[in-house]
Amino acid sequence: MSEDRTAETDGGRSFEERVFLRFDALDGRLNGFDSRFEGVEKRLEKLEARQYDTKPIWELALSEIAEMRANMQTRGEAESGISALRTETQAGFQEVRTEIQEARAEMQNDFQEVRTELDDGLRKTADQIDALNRTILEVRGEIRYFNRRIQKLESEMVKPS
Repeated sequence: MSEDRTAETDGGRSFEERVFLRFDALDGRLNGFDSRFEGVEKRLEKLEARQYDTKPIWELALSEIAEMRANMQTRGEAESGISALRTETQAGFQEVRTEIQEARAEMQNDFQEVRTELDDGLRKTADQIDALNRTILEVRGEIRYFNRRIQKLESEMVKPS
């Protein structure tokens, strides 16, 4: 009994058909990547239209994506293109993180300066209020003294002699 089991594994398709099916599958994946990149480009164009503060970063990312897409189409190296895009994207995100950290440090320094100025101003104001309170107390003391003298003089004037 000699059975040819290899004939059962190819599904009745010729080698050429199987190769073309593989090419079609690869072409479909590349088309999927292409449409995903177009979606990313559209989103980046929307952000550009809104003119966020990150516009220069996104312009750079968009140009790099377009360049990467052109490289992928000419070379046919989809997997290495995605890896390179991932690396470049991570580098861009790291740049943004660094800028945010620098801005945060700068803001903390500015806040510290404002706190120092406010503390100094409040101390000066507190000293002025203290001096004003002392002056008011002195004036009130003098008013009481003069009121007593006036009452004494009035009582002496009213007395019959």
